[in-house]
Amino acid sequence: MPAHSQSQLESKPGLPPLTVSGNRIRTSTGQDVILRGVWLSDGLRDSYDWETIRHLRQSWNVNVIHFPICPIPYESDPEYLKKHVDPIVEATGSNGVYLILAWHAHGNPLTGKADPGDKPNLDLAERALSGMVSRYRNAPWVLYSLINEPAYITWAEFRPVAEKLTDVVHSINPNAIAFVSGVNWAHDLSGVLQDPVRRPNVVYEVHAYPGNRNLNRTRWQDAIVPLAARYPVFIGEWGYVEAAQAGDLAARDQFLIGSAESYALPLLALADHLQIGWTPFIYSQHWVPRLIDYRDGTFEILTMPGVVVREALHNRPHSTAEYVRLWQENIREPLKQVPLRLNVQAANSMRYEKARLRFKMRSPGYNQLYVELKNLRFGTRKPSLETFSFKFGFDAKSRQLGLEFRQGDGISETTRFDATDKYGKALFIDVRDKLETRFLISGMADRDQQILAGILQNVSRIVRDAIEGDEKLSKDDRDFWIGSSALFDSHAKALLEALQSPAWNPK
Repeated sequence: MPAHSQSQLESKPGLPPLTVSGNRIRTSTGQDVILRGVWLSDGLRDSYDWETIRHLRQSWNVNVIHFPICPIPYESDPEYLKKHVDPIVEATGSNGVYLILAWHAHGNPLTGKADPGDKPNLDLAERALSGMVSRYRNAPWVLYSLINEPAYITWAEFRPVAEKLTDVVHSINPNAIAFVSGVNWAHDLSGVLQDPVRRPNVVYEVHAYPGNRNLNRTRWQDAIVPLAARYPVFIGEWGYVEAAQAGDLAARDQFLIGSAESYALPLLALADHLQIGWTPFIYSQHWVPRLIDYRDGTFEILTMPGVVVREALHNRPHSTAEYVRLWQENIREPLKQVPLRLNVQAANSMRYEKARLRFKMRSPGYNQLYVELKNLRFGTRKPSLETFSFKFGFDAKSRQLGLEFRQGDGISETTRFDATDKYGKALFIDVRDKLETRFLISGMADRDQQILAGILQNVSRIVRDAIEGDEKLSKDDRDFWIGSSALFDSHAKALLEALQSPAWNPK
């Protein structure tokens, strides 16, 4: 891959290179630096730009951004770094923010054992790190996390792997800092005390979620407290979902349930005591645990954990009651600016000549129906469309419904889309996320809001009509989709009811 020229990515004023000295991260002039910031997502679903980084620097007071490089999209796109990472590298450097590029692999890099969708292949990790360090070697504000979450591997097995990957980094840039995660999905650093990585410029990274325990059932804190006295330690991931919002979590994510009082504030106090840095997960409205419920450019609505993190980045501790007040204030006022024009009475009168199944997909994790409605109208009045197409997405694990609308499938030209991918512009509505949906719908044309209301009101009927009209479907597929239609109905009706509420209560 072509590298940036040195003139493009030269070090910025006020952003000196970092090095490891004893148990501290320091500048070349010997000043201690505590890195504190947030994670971004990989940028494929969320849109980040220079203004995003400036906003996080000025309004959140971050001095570091943690950014994932996901193996599968990286491997499939030869221009991945150019398209998705170069802008973040340039934006962080010019805004005086350090950047940790994390090879976002999870699992055992020696055996390849991983959860579905993860790819911890060691050869790929070496090639990717080599490509990243070669490309950004003249950007001294860029740091590297070797493998985000090693798993299904012991520390004794992983320590030589960490050394090998550190050597890959240092062979290209001897001054670069390498972050080495613990095992057991990065929350077990207990093996480091007796068997440290034998390389310079290494920082040990722990992921510290509410339900995390080490392999020997001890707490992540029990390892990092003595470790931080000898080596630099960094809380690379942390975050939580409040119990009141936990109903939307998949079963595997229950370890994220926590609270400010029992989890976040003690964690922040420990980090302050040890003088170590941290980056909570995640400044995204699509990944969990979220710091924001919605963002459009630099406009944002924070989750309760997001309020806690923002205030901590400004060194502003509060009582629990004050955190709640700040959260309610940040959520209620913007919602007054997004009136919806959903008409349930009109939705009940939605008619179509035929529902045709254009495409269907079934998999263990995700299922999808692509439906075309012919001659769509509401009662005897317009709008009337010859064809209107949309997709039902059904997450088998969370058993939740999502809707996808695409440019060119009947959507009005004035409707605002929230994503662009290789297929064009799209609008994704996750039925679980009523707050984000409220904002997304506010950007839809009146006609499209009416169609959305009609779809939500008639989900099971549309699914049944599309399935029953397709003679090529197997009995198993037919039974699966018709059997799921009642579940779709319940989610869609709950969303429609919430969106009709005249006032939004964050409690």
